[in-house]
Amino acid sequence: MIGGILFTILFAISGMLISEVVFAKHKHRNRLWLGLAIGLMMLTWLPCLFAFMIGFSKTAQFLAAIVSVVAALFCAVLRFVWNRRDFRRPSFCRRDWLCLIVIIPIAALCTVLLDTHILKTHSDGSVWVGQVTYGDLAMHLGFITSIAEQSAFPPQYSIFPGHALNYPFLCETSGASLLQIGTSVRDAYLITAVYACILVVTGVYAFFEQWLKRKPRAALATILFFFGGGFGFFYFFDLSKSGGTIASMLSANGQTVSELLLDGFYQTPTNIPALGLRWVNPIVDMMIPQRATLFGWAFLFPCLYLLHGFAFENKKENVIPLAVIAGLLPMIHTHSFLALGVISAVYCISDLIAARFNRRRLIQWLAYAVIACALAMPQLFLFTFRQTTESGMVRFHLNWGNETDSYLWFYIKNLGLIFLLMPFAFFVLPKRDRKIYSGAIALWIIAELIEFQPNDYDNNKLLFIWFAFTCGMVAKFLSVIRHRIVGRMLTKCSQQNAAYSYSVCIAVLNALLLLYYLFKVIRDSKTGFLMQPGTALTVFFSAGLLLALCIGALRRVYPDKRHAFALLLPTAFSVWLIVSLTHIWLKQYTETAYCTSDWYPVLTIIIGTASLAAQIRDLVAAGRNQNRRRFLGVPIAVSAASFLLLFTMTISSALTIAREWKSEYQVYTESEVRLSEQIRNETEPDAVILANSYHWNLVTPLTGRSIVTGTGTFLHFHGIDTSERERDVRLMYTDPQNHADLFAKYGVRYVLISNAERGYEIDYTYFNTHGEVVAKTDAGYLLRISQ
Repeated sequence: MIGGILFTILFAISGMLISEVVFAKHKHRNRLWLGLAIGLMMLTWLPCLFAFMIGFSKTAQFLAAIVSVVAALFCAVLRFVWNRRDFRRPSFCRRDWLCLIVIIPIAALCTVLLDTHILKTHSDGSVWVGQVTYGDLAMHLGFITSIAEQSAFPPQYSIFPGHALNYPFLCETSGASLLQIGTSVRDAYLITAVYACILVVTGVYAFFEQWLKRKPRAALATILFFFGGGFGFFYFFDLSKSGGTIASMLSANGQTVSELLLDGFYQTPTNIPALGLRWVNPIVDMMIPQRATLFGWAFLFPCLYLLHGFAFENKKENVIPLAVIAGLLPMIHTHSFLALGVISAVYCISDLIAARFNRRRLIQWLAYAVIACALAMPQLFLFTFRQTTESGMVRFHLNWGNETDSYLWFYIKNLGLIFLLMPFAFFVLPKRDRKIYSGAIALWIIAELIEFQPNDYDNNKLLFIWFAFTCGMVAKFLSVIRHRIVGRMLTKCSQQNAAYSYSVCIAVLNALLLLYYLFKVIRDSKTGFLMQPGTALTVFFSAGLLLALCIGALRRVYPDKRHAFALLLPTAFSVWLIVSLTHIWLKQYTETAYCTSDWYPVLTIIIGTASLAAQIRDLVAAGRNQNRRRFLGVPIAVSAASFLLLFTMTISSALTIAREWKSEYQVYTESEVRLSEQIRNETEPDAVILANSYHWNLVTPLTGRSIVTGTGTFLHFHGIDTSERERDVRLMYTDPQNHADLFAKYGVRYVLISNAERGYEIDYTYFNTHGEVVAKTDAGYLLRISQ
């Protein structure tokens, strides 16, 4: 793993040094982020450029590393000679840390989910994955291992040998590079995926910050993008008490709502197709399982950032780097390239019309288009268009994934308040914001009318970019409205008065919620009161409201350190209370007696009592202020309304993430892992093995070897018909004596017999006579067939 990390760091540092020259006029932290993007782009592309000539080999990796280091050293010297003063230590103001408060937790969440969802090994040697990675991960691992092991470039399908890869395979090459230099399959995948996740999260925030200007707005927009959801929680918990699909599922399986949420396979408030809930969470359903989308977004958001600077802030220096990154996108993620192209075209037309076709501006747009197209066209004509034509992907289709509802209601219940507030934001915000949003509207219209792949659902790869712009519009709209309301209602209200208002509310809620919490725990610890959906939502909402009020008060009284100190205890109490409630809920869900953690109520009583005492003392000391009652309700109402909006917008995604955090599914036993290792050691890299088409077969994900055919679940959506090969696989297992020609046709030299293959009526007599065992464990064995 250390070798893979060092190899990745080499490219990352090289990218940062290049960024110091290419993006010299940008903020230091944005140069750092853009440099990391350049580093990942070089790690993705440079080995491939050499691989076209000499194959995907260690030599290609070595040459790529040399090129990146030489380019970095040249830029470092150039930057130092041109302007030494720019190498000063970067400085941060207090508000600059807000970006870290938003970025670090989201990036940490992605890292933890990747760690638990990518080939996690348990103490018994078995290998596990998560719910969202149970499907696509096997395909991505097969691509990575086959590229690294077989070295053929451009690569072919290891699950359909002889056919060129109908997939933007450059999202896999960085993992294959690390695998070739000695990193394990799991670590190679993890290192590059975590790298890309950091770029996506940072890129989303940087794009919003440049557009929205104010950091709190950028933070809110980022939170809405990664955690925004619709009204699925209303359906999931059946708050209308109308019964229906969820009630039927519960009664049929004898489950509680919590058990359905935490144990059900794709039964979350953002993903129940039977209820028309299709707007999934971008972290757990897009970034974690879909590697092409993850890498596409890692480069798309830098492009959107640069495009915005060029189109709306006249930053001419953005044109060439924007064009280069855009031109390298098609074989990383075609949907991201298409989304960027649509938005760029709208901005270009709008800008040229506004500038009355200014000659200089026209030349700049032409330079962007020519450079991007020159780099993209070979990829499009040699790979993308051929894939699209072969599979018949492009076709007209209205209303994306809606199969159950009317047009507007589908979007209302899937996107919730974000969708409802979008029209108001569009007409209330300035003309400049509408121009920025116009590109996203064009993208939404195209995604609503045209499908670019056989799977209807996959158009959300375009719709999520529209959603990002929508989150930006809604975040700015809410910020503007809140500012106007507070500004008018608190014209004469000092910060001190606001702080006292918060103190009253916090003191009362602390006391009431503490008593309610302790009473319910003591009385109902054996019955699981938090298993009831209404009670659970009420308690979690109350605890979250308390936390929001505490943090809001702490922020308002920040200039006065004495008041800030007085609010530290209630803030700590609020955090502790939410953690405690979560702990109880999970304990009750697992049917473990809560009394095993007797120290929880005791410590909560201590912290709550100290918190309440601090509030009373603060209120008594504030008694001299005569105007506090006049403005008591204003900050309370504003904070409560803000929290209610944010809670409603994010609770569905929060519950989805909670389910994914817990999920795990076994894909290999320890014996199967050992058999896969033996297959890798005992066979040639280009060997074709007869095996079951099951997507978690023992060959393609871990060894990089090929099988006759993989599952149609993958290949069908790439435009490949597997029916003939599936029939031939069955014939080769059941009647090998009379189908020797099929072994020659597919170049099969090895036959795998494990639990997955025993579903066929295998002719054991023939294979034992004509085969030699070259790998064997309790899970099965591999035979070398003599022709």
